[in-house]
Amino acid sequence: MKKACGLNKFLSYFIFLVVLGLQPVFANASVSYPLYDVTKIGSDTGMTENGLSLIIDGTAFSLLTAPTTFIDIPDVDFHLNAQFLVKPTPFQVVYSQGHLIIGNITLPLITASFDTLSLFSMDGKNGTFAADLYNMAGSTAAQSIGRLEGAFSGGNTSIFNSSPFSANVIVKVGPSTVVPLPATAFLLLSGLMSFAGICLGGSKKS
Repeated sequence: MKKACGLNKFLSYFIFLVVLGLQPVFANASVSYPLYDVTKIGSDTGMTENGLSLIIDGTAFSLLTAPTTFIDIPDVDFHLNAQFLVKPTPFQVVYSQGHLIIGNITLPLITASFDTLSLFSMDGKNGTFAADLYNMAGSTAAQSIGRLEGAFSGGNTSIFNSSPFSANVIVKVGPSTVVPLPATAFLLLSGLMSFAGICLGGSKKS
């Protein structure tokens, strides 16, 4: 009985990790072109978090019109802020009531809002995040909806702790495009869930 219980715990944890790893595959939206490349440069503070709010301070330094086509632009400020909402899993933080701006307030290149920004990390110091944008405006806004995707690295502590957190960051901001979910993703997920059900059912009988 103890072996079955331990096996079920292992399988549940393994399946959770696999599904978490497939999160980008199951996403039905992706950032498209033209998109801005943003990173921490000079005196930028990068990503900071204090348990109550998330702030990303960086510099937009290039515009991508295609995967390998870069257009150098004058460095402009990038600023994002959002409020802490919930930690639904040990590896995830969700923020709400977010806003971002690229450029200056009086004549911005891009402004946008988002309801939720989801952040994933296995170790608390490195991870990825994404948000669907709306109310996009500004002199270079291609459409009213968009997408933000990014990654952070080299955190000074774990972002899941209450102590002040800071890290390097890269961000891509652009229009949103819908991505069809691959059939293989559905097959893999359904197979994992069926396998888990068989194992759990077998342990109950024993």
